[in-house]
Amino acid sequence: MMTELVFLQNAPDRDRASDRLAQLVERARQPGMVELDPNAGGYVYMPLDWASQPNSPFRPLFDSDILGTHLAMLARRQQQDGGWPITWDTVSPAAELEWRAQVTINALSTLQAYAAEGITPA
Repeated sequence: MMTELVFLQNAPDRDRASDRLAQLVERARQPGMVELDPNAGGYVYMPLDWASQPNSPFRPLFDSDILGTHLAMLARRQQQDGGWPITWDTVSPAAELEWRAQVTINALSTLQAYAAEGITPA
């Protein structure tokens, strides 16, 4: 679903993309689609998965307090070496390192974007 979101945010046919984005936003409103507990484990989508940037169409679904709590958890997960851990099993140590780099870039991008909007870790 997140790949679809990235595609729709950049698709040239804005009318069709906007219609589909609206459908996804409605889907995200359904109970159980977003895990609000920042300590939850397992394969779940949390607010920052849906609204990793303040300009996300999913941003209006979450108030600043919820986002601040999740931003704080994201910041606390940073490891001693400056990177962020992945939360799933990988097929090899090389794949883990590759995905860890992507997760770290995404975490830094999210924290920076929300800080620029004045929403900081709570």
